[in-house]
Amino acid sequence: MSFEEIGILISNRRATIAVSEWLENNGAVVTWQSMHGEYLKATASLSIWSGLFNATFHEWDDLEHEGDQNHDDAKNTGKFKAKSKIYLASEYYVPTFLSPHLAAVLNIVQVDSGASILF
Repeated sequence: MSFEEIGILISNRRATIAVSEWLENNGAVVTWQSMHGEYLKATASLSIWSGLFNATFHEWDDLEHEGDQNHDDAKNTGKFKAKSKIYLASEYYVPTFLSPHLAAVLNIVQVDSGASILF
C-alpha cells in the first residue's frame, strides 16, 4: 500500500475537526496539520495553554555550551549560557469529550518525567 492509501484508511477527519475546533474556540490558532490530520500544531499564549489543559507550567532554561562543543568539558567547567526558555508541565488534563479523538499532547511535558494525560 502507498502512503496515501494507508493515510486514507487511518484518517479520522471527525477527530481532526473536534480537536481543531476545540483549540480555536478557546483562543489557540492551528498553524499546521499533517496530510491526514493525525497531527496538529497550534500556537497560543501560556495562559491559554494553562487554561485549556488545566496545567501549571514551569520555566526552564534551555542551556547552550559556551565555546568548545565537548559537553563533558562543559560539565567540568560549568560554562553554559541560557539559549532560550522552555515551559513544561508535569501533568495536564484534557476534557473528557476529546478522549476518543486525542492520544497525546506533544511538547507539553518532559518525556522522561513520568507525566501522563488525564481525562
